[in-house]
Amino acid sequence: QKIIFSYLENRENLMCLFVLLDCRHKCQKIDLEFMQWLGEKQIPFVIVFTKIDKIGKRALKKNIADYKKEMLKDWEEIPQCFYTSTLKREGNKEILTFIEKTNPLFAL
Repeated sequence: QKIIFSYLENRENLMCLFVLLDCRHKCQKIDLEFMQWLGEKQIPFVIVFTKIDKIGKRALKKNIADYKKEMLKDWEEIPQCFYTSTLKREGNKEILTFIEKTNPLFAL
């Protein structure tokens, strides 16, 4: 953990971190604490909810809503979110578009 935190804090050219959250699981304290730390350190990140095809739509909505509800207790707004499924290839296009739009900013 110390190595990861040190890397993230000292990586000057880090444009955006992708925080992967398995949507099958309820809101995890460790994930919330990590994202809070990222915010405190002003490390830009987006949230990627993974495995959306492995859970029912009702449970998916609830788990995502729970994450957002918990985050809004300390955050003014939620970072950008993506929703992905490896099997159905959902979300790939949106993430690639985000990367394509973000990469040119790095050259500035």
